[in-house]
Amino acid sequence: MKHFLANAKNLSMTGLAVVTYEDLSEYTNEYDTNVEPDWQKDIKTESEIQSSVVEGVVALYGSYGKEHKYVMRCRDNTQIVRTHYNQYLSPQELGILVANAKEKTESLEEVSSVGLDNKTMDSVDDAIKFLITSGFTYGVDFSSHNAVDIALSLAPDTLSTLIAEKTMTLNECSECDASDHEWYEREEKIVVSCNCKSVEKEISFKGGLLTLTSSN
Repeated sequence: MKHFLANAKNLSMTGLAVVTYEDLSEYTNEYDTNVEPDWQKDIKTESEIQSSVVEGVVALYGSYGKEHKYVMRCRDNTQIVRTHYNQYLSPQELGILVANAKEKTESLEEVSSVGLDNKTMDSVDDAIKFLITSGFTYGVDFSSHNAVDIALSLAPDTLSTLIAEKTMTLNECSECDASDHEWYEREEKIVVSCNCKSVEKEISFKGGLLTLTSSN
């Protein structure tokens, strides 16, 4: 799903408050056209594969043996499809989230001005470059008022991709031999942990590229 609201769960209150009803309508259309049909299709495929695996195990080892029970437990605990699609809010859930955000602000005009006051024009320009490079269209998918918020909402997914592609590494600690550093997003920052410490990193988009800078 390419719509900028696909990452609505990561948007700040300010970012949600400036979402328009046109944005919600576009999201609903894309969700109903792409996400919902694919979800149902993948659930059916997952069920068919699970049934095939169970039938194969029963044919080889018989019913109710340890192999059969193990496979049944795996089947019952499988959440791959559900986890993937639960990252997208349903149009109803998104509508409630946006409505609550709007209620907590005095007016859309105030929200817009605060958004620009709190972020330098340089950071806005960098966020715009990042979003355009990521395939979003200025004036359609985002504006100068919500560019930084939307870019920040995309940061975790972008970071995961960069690490998988080995174009960015978080293994910076010289005090331990940890080969893999754990990380997570917290309050629009990235926290990186190893065997001996945790480092908080500021997220920015210098030159349109995701950049992490230690803040402690």
